[in-house]
Amino acid sequence: MKEIYFLRHATASWTSQTTFDMDKPINKYGVHEAQLIENFASKNNISIDRVLCSPARRTKDTSDLIFPGFKYDIDSVIYKDLIYNGSSETLINLIRTQDDSINSLLIIGHNPMLPKVISLLTSTPMDMYEPCTLTLINSKAWSSIHDSKLKFKVTPKQSMK
Repeated sequence: MKEIYFLRHATASWTSQTTFDMDKPINKYGVHEAQLIENFASKNNISIDRVLCSPARRTKDTSDLIFPGFKYDIDSVIYKDLIYNGSSETLINLIRTQDDSINSLLIIGHNPMLPKVISLLTSTPMDMYEPCTLTLINSKAWSSIHDSKLKFKVTPKQSMK
């Protein structure tokens, strides 16, 4: 069974002095959200074989805060521009091409791409996808991800229960 975790970046600081969207950091509340999701991952013994991350600063900030709970090597994160500016289909193709030795994949990205991809792969509508929402879907193989099953979707607030 293949596990695909999707994580939207934590809340970004839109009052930052930077003018480029790519350079927006997360804010203090975003740090709190990431810590809650990191704790959730730790409590639920989530471990990740590969991390694919948007190169945007807010996704990198999120990754830096959550990696201990998800048990992955921060230096092994693979940054992909297509997670920031690609289409849903390009992300699905990237997932589909993962090596069979990889059993768990974490993708750290953005709205609206992540909920759209989850909806396409599971036939489950994903209307609201708050910052730092974590979703897990399962598939029998990378090549058959269009038959994936939604296992859970948890927001930072829900992760405290």
